[in-house]
Amino acid sequence: MTSLLLLLQPVKLEAYPDLQRCERVTPCLGGSLLEVYGLQGIRWGTAAGYVLSCVYFYAYRRPRASFADRRLLHLHHYLYPSAAVAAPVGLGLGVARGVYEEEWRQLRRPAALAAQLAREEGAAAVACAAYQRRRAAAAAAIDRQWPLWRKLWWGAHTGWRSTYEVKLAQALQLRGLAARDRWQDFLLPHSLAWVRAQREGAATAEPPPPSPPGALTALQADYLASRVLQLRHDKSEERWCATASRLLVYGAITMLVAWNSGGAAARLSMGVGAGVTAGSVISALRLDETFSHV
Repeated sequence: MTSLLLLLQPVKLEAYPDLQRCERVTPCLGGSLLEVYGLQGIRWGTAAGYVLSCVYFYAYRRPRASFADRRLLHLHHYLYPSAAVAAPVGLGLGVARGVYEEEWRQLRRPAALAAQLAREEGAAAVACAAYQRRRAAAAAAIDRQWPLWRKLWWGAHTGWRSTYEVKLAQALQLRGLAARDRWQDFLLPHSLAWVRAQREGAATAEPPPPSPPGALTALQADYLASRVLQLRHDKSEERWCATASRLLVYGAITMLVAWNSGGAAARLSMGVGAGVTAGSVISALRLDETFSHV
């Protein structure tokens, strides 16, 4: 049975060795993307709920209460419970945004993926041509700087052409201009074209079996692999997701145990929202790097 969403279609990880070396990666690559979008939605939704609860408390609820009742009103009675609604709403909006951005704007538009692939390959070809021009200019400058007697010395003792080329290559490498003749070497790491080149380079001689109807095409699978690799190798994004996921569990357990009003589902939602928000603050302050053992 195939899924209605292309994002939830499984991908053969054997075709992507770099993905296999990443942690927390499953054949459902779209699920990893939706996880990130969901955490982002919880973060922004809970933060918006906290702000609106403060505005409601100080601008509406407290001014309308009598002076005798104001001592009984506390901000945390409105602040924390706001996450019970804001967290699931933010989660739903985040997942919906992920489906729209990745599914309908990318996977469902093969022309857009082909255009992105062509842009990345064209940029790599231009960069390769510019690099070759720089390297040729540097080689000519180095050749002019070498005195004639040194060249004659090389020719008298060893083969002229081979020694000259070795010395020139060493001089160019010292200047950061090593030999790079393939335009594939200039692709941005983890981009769509880079993932496609890596997959084609690691492919076996046997032709792949035909894909069943409704399954991902090779280009769509390359796009999902590229997006997941970009997230996994983005240190700040990966650190934030790991911290938010860990604090999410801590917050849910704390609210279930410590909060004494509302149902279990509401307290669980409150803990999830508070944990993700705390995780985003901790990650922004880089405290998770300081206390990485916690």
